[in-house]
Amino acid sequence: MRYPFALVLLFTFTVNLFTQTHNDNIPWGIDKDLSNIPIVKTPRVSHNRIYKQERKNPSYFKPYQFAKTFQTDFSINNSGRWVLNADGKNIWLIRVKSKNAYSITLIFKEFYIPKYAKVFIYNKDNNYIKGPFTSANNLPSKILPIEPVMGDEIVIEYQEPVNTNSKPLLAIGQIGHDYRNVLKDNYLKDAKYNT
Repeated sequence: MRYPFALVLLFTFTVNLFTQTHNDNIPWGIDKDLSNIPIVKTPRVSHNRIYKQERKNPSYFKPYQFAKTFQTDFSINNSGRWVLNADGKNIWLIRVKSKNAYSITLIFKEFYIPKYAKVFIYNKDNNYIKGPFTSANNLPSKILPIEPVMGDEIVIEYQEPVNTNSKPLLAIGQIGHDYRNVLKDNYLKDAKYNT
């Protein structure tokens, strides 16, 4: 399924009302060497080619476009890696790379996690964090769009509650490669940290 990014951006403002970042909610992997965590990569994107196509075929009626999108099927069941931290908590991680992207956006085509579970999304430089997303973000549709995260490589981290029998649903249906530097343009002025 394709998800229009104009609709995604509007929807994520509502989603952000339920997400926040506090000092006691820091991702486990934020200061770790994650080079051994599997990475998925998008096909190459030529910014110049896109700019030329847009100049050649301008349209004043299309919604604002800033990302080249790719349909995917990466999930907690078929990708990434589980690790066990010192507190006995299971943590699932996956890295996403879209070379030369100004930022990366995601759409979870399946997002449904148990109570006390947390999902964080952050960039390789560890200076741009989204989350934690919790069971408060579970929706009947199980679809969750994520605002742009700065940089061309990001980490998705799922923290499983201790002693839980509930299984999460986490599947990435779409990755967006930002070719317009939307964050620099302040299009999403509150995107750096959810507040």
